[in-house]
Amino acid sequence: MFNLLLEKPDRLMYQIFCCLQETNPYPLAKLAIKLEKSPAVLRRTIRQWQKNSYNRSTGIGFYVTKEDIRGIYANEHASLFFSTLLHRSEAFQLLLKVLDNPYASGVQLQREMHLSPASFQRRVRQLEPLLQHYHLQLSFKKMPALKGTEMQIRWFTLLVSLLADPPFHLSPINWWHRYEEICLHRPLWLDTWQPAITHYYQPPFQLNERGSTFLWRQLIGLEPLWMNQEMAETLSFALHAHTSLATSYLLEVQQHIHRIHCCCSFFSGTLFFEPTSISKEVHRLTQSFRLLLPHYDTLLAQHPELPMLYQRILKRYQSFANELMVSED
Repeated sequence: MFNLLLEKPDRLMYQIFCCLQETNPYPLAKLAIKLEKSPAVLRRTIRQWQKNSYNRSTGIGFYVTKEDIRGIYANEHASLFFSTLLHRSEAFQLLLKVLDNPYASGVQLQREMHLSPASFQRRVRQLEPLLQHYHLQLSFKKMPALKGTEMQIRWFTLLVSLLADPPFHLSPINWWHRYEEICLHRPLWLDTWQPAITHYYQPPFQLNERGSTFLWRQLIGLEPLWMNQEMAETLSFALHAHTSLATSYLLEVQQHIHRIHCCCSFFSGTLFFEPTSISKEVHRLTQSFRLLLPHYDTLLAQHPELPMLYQRILKRYQSFANELMVSED
């Protein structure tokens, strides 16, 4: 959904980049069919994009032959590419300003961004599909401008923060520090939050400001998250039957997946944004969850990015196992 915020030329370049993340080099004819663009348009777009020194400074390069397109970049540049493109978007800059100062008026933001009233309204409209995806609304008729449940706004703000300034290391403590920063910009205390009834976790405490803070710590992994025995046995069976994970990692991965399911059941909107191809292992795991977990089909329909999250988790722990084998050798 955040792709909607990219400027038009950057949007096509990011689509090309996503395909190269799956297969590099990528056959030009196949890419043209997938993106519904002619090979000539793709060549011209890449050529024009690379002429701009500002674009070359992203660290992402492309080499086009008659048959295919090859991406030339280091992993660290690839991980920051989407964030770099987002910062070039006026719509994303407007979103950052709204989140940073919830009570800023439309006139004030318009002046700060040096936009005409018509251009400012276009940027506001550009944000609407994204915000609707997260069950939020943006209106400057009444303050604060961003409207929705406080927990959903904080969740959305956390995701935007991680996209705008990706941490060097993804860890629970880094996520917690981001959440604390968000609370400084949103000093209003929560009334008691009444989330929709979820089949994955019902907090056994009142979700006021203090209770919701503890829930955040549970969801990001700083506090244990309770799981009933039936759920634990189901996740354990599926992971053991359909993945090649070492037994020593099963409990940790089980907790990660349970936390993801809880987040998806509490919050609306996409949790994951990077292009990730899905392995047969993850496909089997997802199918197993559809058969074994209650109401999982509904959760998957609301969050189709779930398999990509599983893929990242399994890849991480499989790399841990490979590093351990190398060190033992």
